[in-house]
Amino acid sequence: MTEVRLSPDQWDAAVADADGPQLVVAGPGAGKTEFLVRRARHLIGAGVPPEQILLLAFSRRGAADLRARVAAGMEQSFSVIAASTFHSLAMRILEAHGPLGGWTGTPTLLTGPLPADSPHPRRRLRSGAPRPPRTRVPKTLR
Repeated sequence: MTEVRLSPDQWDAAVADADGPQLVVAGPGAGKTEFLVRRARHLIGAGVPPEQILLLAFSRRGAADLRARVAAGMEQSFSVIAASTFHSLAMRILEAHGPLGGWTGTPTLLTGPLPADSPHPRRRLRSGAPRPPRTRVPKTLR
């Protein structure tokens, strides 16, 4: 992968030039979101169907903001732009393709503290109970 350092006045050329996926790495306030919004608008304007664009963010609020900002700059409404969190995308991949890799059910999503009497492995580990044998991730999902 080639690393290119751009200033905001060079963005238009980068947005229009690149084929395939783009990874934008920059510090806080550098304009990552604005760059991604411009790239998505450019792709839609160039004829890429909005349902073939995936915008990823770290938070649900960030994903919703990306979707809204892309749609706000266009002349039509796009409810089909996929804007998601990294975690949500990973969960959807596991739900859809886990059985192919040998997973027998949907993984449990841990979103907060567990009740004291929970049989969940995380609770058992905190209580000092013996650790269960390690489960390996199927090679097809690595």
